Amino acid sequence: MIIRRAARFGSKIGLHDPFLSLIAEKVIQGYGDFYPELIRNQQSILDSITREEKRFQRTVEGGVAKLEQIMQQVNQSANRVIPGEQAFDLYATYGLPLEITRDIAREQGLEVDEPAFHASMENTV
Repeated sequence: MIIRRAARFGSKIGLHDPFLSLIAEKVIQGYGDFYPELIRNQQSILDSITREEKRFQRTVEGGVAKLEQIMQQVNQSANRVIPGEQAFDLYATYGLPLEITRDIAREQGLEVDEPAFHASMENTV
């Protein structure tokens, strides 16, 4: 989740290419003497971070496009809350985590019906 949130906020400031492995590389350099497994596994760590960042970017593009449609509908109504069922559909269909949906909604002055989201999740299990 940390990687996904960092990638999202990076894209908001104009970082559209994967960048988190560059940061991770600096962290590994800084802590490698104390945690030698970081140095031993550096390439694997950096590759995993880059893969996750790219995968999430694809996920976010589809999910956010759908979320924008939902937010337009909510903005046209008197209600300022995205139905939890729709937020769950974004998660189940597009892989868009609730936290990201909530962050984007709040940026637009909207909220997400989180109890209904969790109820929808429980009903599918």
